[in-house]
Amino acid sequence: MKIKINIKPLTVNAVYVGRRYKTADYRAYREDVGWQLKGIEKIPGFVEINYKFYERYWWGRDVDNMIKPIQDILVKNNIIDDDINVIKVIAEKIAIPKEQDDFMEIEINPIKNETTKLWKLKKLASQK
Repeated sequence: MKIKINIKPLTVNAVYVGRRYKTADYRAYREDVGWQLKGIEKIPGFVEINYKFYERYWWGRDVDNMIKPIQDILVKNNIIDDDINVIKVIAEKIAIPKEQDDFMEIEINPIKNETTKLWKLKKLASQK
């Protein structure tokens, strides 16, 4: 599944004021992205996520700082179960012409491999 969100990605640096207070920018971002996620089906269990951040001025931002805010929003909007279930992440910054608006594409796929099998067994064992 591919998801296109027509909003410039917010970095972790813009999420908190001081110690751990969410900024007004983040609260507005979370709401705007949430509206664009309406109607997207949940992908339960372990997943891999491929992020593509298309930006006019991409050189001044760390790609990993753009992941956490959007990943938390995917959880809050029930697109994925929990960000602890994200097993693999690929992230890419892509320069676009300054005439275009920034946007991001997110591809989420279920993942099943030996690691996820072991984690499921460990989780089941800890629940006993």
